[in-house]
Amino acid sequence: MNKFLKNEAGPAPSLNNRYFPKPKAFGCCSAGFTLIEVTVAILVFSIMIVLVASIFARAIELERRTVWFQRVQENATLALESMAKEIRVSDIQNQNNNCTTDLPLTTLTMNHPTACGGSACNVVYSLSGTNIQRQAVFASFINSTDVQFTNLRFCITGSGTNDDQSPKVTILTSIRSTKGFPPSRVDLQTTITSRDITTELQNP
Repeated sequence: MNKFLKNEAGPAPSLNNRYFPKPKAFGCCSAGFTLIEVTVAILVFSIMIVLVASIFARAIELERRTVWFQRVQENATLALESMAKEIRVSDIQNQNNNCTTDLPLTTLTMNHPTACGGSACNVVYSLSGTNIQRQAVFASFINSTDVQFTNLRFCITGSGTNDDQSPKVTILTSIRSTKGFPPSRVDLQTTITSRDITTELQNP
């Protein structure tokens, strides 16, 4: 009976054939990339490269413009602060010019107590070409060659002898960089009050 049952069931299946079928051999009909697929892949890759390169170039350009804009601001601040230090301790020689009914002045003249080797003398600020010129014992420029001043004007109030007011000087200026494209430009305005009140104290 056991022999009969064994023949009835048949031979046991092989595990190798059941769970691990043989791989198909590569032949003439195996799958692969077509010419159109390769062309599309190259096109997409090229577009991505162009986009990344343009973004990178734009970032570099913005960084350079930021650096030059910062240099313009630093030079403008340095020049204005240099003039402000002398204005605060000087006697303004220019007459009142409020820039409302009068044209702004192109030069600023002041009597500085120690500008000429410790002695008092006149100091004159003006625009020479694209540089701010300071004239005392000798002439000199107070800005660097990295920037150009395209405008320099002065508005003065309180410089009269009988107005009992401290002189105030408003500086209007425009400055741009000499490098970079397009060049960075800054327009500035500041007002400085002179602390020299000798004339006011002499009034009755």
